[in-house]
Amino acid sequence: MQAPLPRLLALILVAAAACKSGGGTNGAQALASPQAFQDALDATSCATAIRCGVLGASEATTCASNAASARQAFPSPYSVTDAVKAGRLTYDPASAARCLSALGSAPCTANALLTRVADCDAVFTPVVAVGSQCFSSGECVGGYCDAPEGCAGTCRAHLATGANCANATQCDPGTDFCDPGSESCTTLPVAGASCSGEGSCGPALFCVVSGSNTTGACQSAGSAGDVCRPLTLAGSTCSPGLYCDTTASPAVCAARLGQGSTCASDAACSDTLACVGLTLDPASGAVTASGKCGPLLDVGSACDPNVDSTGCPFYQKCDSSTRRCVLMGFSGDDCSGTGYCREHLTCDQNSKCSSTLAAGAACDATNDTCDTVPCDPGSAQCAIACQN
Repeated sequence: MQAPLPRLLALILVAAAACKSGGGTNGAQALASPQAFQDALDATSCATAIRCGVLGASEATTCASNAASARQAFPSPYSVTDAVKAGRLTYDPASAARCLSALGSAPCTANALLTRVADCDAVFTPVVAVGSQCFSSGECVGGYCDAPEGCAGTCRAHLATGANCANATQCDPGTDFCDPGSESCTTLPVAGASCSGEGSCGPALFCVVSGSNTTGACQSAGSAGDVCRPLTLAGSTCSPGLYCDTTASPAVCAARLGQGSTCASDAACSDTLACVGLTLDPASGAVTASGKCGPLLDVGSACDPNVDSTGCPFYQKCDSSTRRCVLMGFSGDDCSGTGYCREHLTCDQNSKCSSTLAAGAACDATNDTCDTVPCDPGSAQCAIACQN
């Protein structure tokens, strides 16, 4: 069993590669087209995945090519390249270069990567005016597209504060959010305002709840020494690059630890390090044995299969018989212990990693394993139900 941080980082990197549709620092001249950006983003995401313990260094040569092959096998219903060609989006190579630089230098913490992904928002700029045809809300200037992504719709103005909403895109992201409780566009709370949980505060704010309280207050990201709490998506309420030290009482934001330091989570260790030897209670998740921050391992490295943080990258495991790191998560691999499979694979009912379904494939809506589009119950195919 691997600690959860690398899994979270894996999801963020996948989202970055998919949603921005492009390592190191690339000049704008080399990023003249959206496809060039996509290729460079693949390389940057792969390098970050290796640095952050999602993949092993031995997978560097196949990572980017696998991503490109997967996009051909599982095409998205929406293409930013097509949107740029049609004039519904504009593409800025200079912003693309800044985006890649930001992602490539981001510390391996969930909040840092999420912040850097947001830095990529300027790569594509919406052009479609309210009342004109759209295929994604990202194409609309000051509004949202009233059809599923990839379907032809019309840009509509954002709903007013207090209006009923069905999803987040209908509300103005600068001022409101779609409150799932009231199903209405609700004003984003400002710093100091009362909040009820993750995602209930305004931009760059976190809901900090103390002790056993059910409500808290919206606060900016914490500095070293500030009280914090772990978060499901953002990692913690700490500033990017810091981690929430839950061994303190109360938990506080702290600088990440260097090699050889005692640790109680993978998040506590600096980039390229894991909390090797960390052992958790399987029922409560409480730490039963601390680990030491040590270098990330790779295929063939010696490891201890009896601990929770083995030092093997996320998509590797410590084989119990050879006590070495081995690759995992590929088609046909057993996934009963973790439920984790590689991108475009799913842990099936037989606890084996099996391929997800491409658009047009027959599917079962009660067990949806479609990849880039949902299973349409009407046609029993992986397809977007566009309204005619």
